[in-house]
Amino acid sequence: MVITGSAFVGNKVSDAGGAIGNGGEGSSSVTITRSQFINNTADVSGSSFEGNTASNDSNNIWNKPGDVFTCNDGTNTFNNPDGNYPSDLQRYDLPTMIVFDLDDCLWTPEMHELYEMPSIPIQGNLNPDHETKASSSSRKQPRRTAKRKLNASNSKANLRADDTTEIGTVGMRVPGTSQTVYLYDGARRALREIALDEKYSNVLIAVASSSLEPTYSHQCLNHVEIIPGVTMRYIFDFDEIGRTGHLTSRKTTHFESLHRRSHVPYEEMLFFDDCNWADHVQDVRESFGVVGVRTPNGLQIDEFHAGLDKFRKSIQEKFSA
Repeated sequence: MVITGSAFVGNKVSDAGGAIGNGGEGSSSVTITRSQFINNTADVSGSSFEGNTASNDSNNIWNKPGDVFTCNDGTNTFNNPDGNYPSDLQRYDLPTMIVFDLDDCLWTPEMHELYEMPSIPIQGNLNPDHETKASSSSRKQPRRTAKRKLNASNSKANLRADDTTEIGTVGMRVPGTSQTVYLYDGARRALREIALDEKYSNVLIAVASSSLEPTYSHQCLNHVEIIPGVTMRYIFDFDEIGRTGHLTSRKTTHFESLHRRSHVPYEEMLFFDDCNWADHVQDVRESFGVVGVRTPNGLQIDEFHAGLDKFRKSIQEKFSA
């Protein structure tokens, strides 16, 4: 039995190995994903809730994908290696997935403005708070404890930058021209925050771009670094780039694919887009309920933080209604 996106309020587990109140069918193993449990109790000894994030008194359980709720041997206990969440919506302090547009949101210029593939790495200081420039010969190796898998099973907080010299590829130049793709200052700061702050370790990071030159976009993702040795490609867990095949100029197609691939509910996503050509933020909000922020002048760090606040408030309003 699988239950997804439900709220169970004031119910009791009434028999060992058995049913969930609220009309659930009796089962010795019930898989529950992304559901809310408030003020529920295990009515008999011999019941346990395994694999769920929960407060120890069973008030307010926020489940994560793959968690299994079982009633079997033992007492009313909770066993989850990721720890417990308190009942103040901390589970949703951050989105499950943050989605970024690329052109005019994270970087400039737009890919269709380039004469050809940007293939020349431009070296510089990756830390926006430092102005020192250096050539690639001055690079130091990053201090990292582990390489994060693309499915985000490992923590992004394992990535650590060298605190003194952070020389790496800050941009990509088109051969024979001065055209160079650079990240906006706020975008670089936001991606560094995601890479280095432990609180984002379980947040999925994705791209939704309707780029007219997706190969150019992938080239930049593969080479532009956030901290030494860590490219944008390493930061992103999913990317949907282009407007051919299953993708169109409407970002709704990109989000449909992200949702299908990641199984993340739309309401747990946060989206940043410049919206200079079309209001993609409004489109995906009206179509799917995705919380979004417009970044018409390229992502600014205060817009990134405002987006996080906007998402948090939307979740609080939803569950207080």
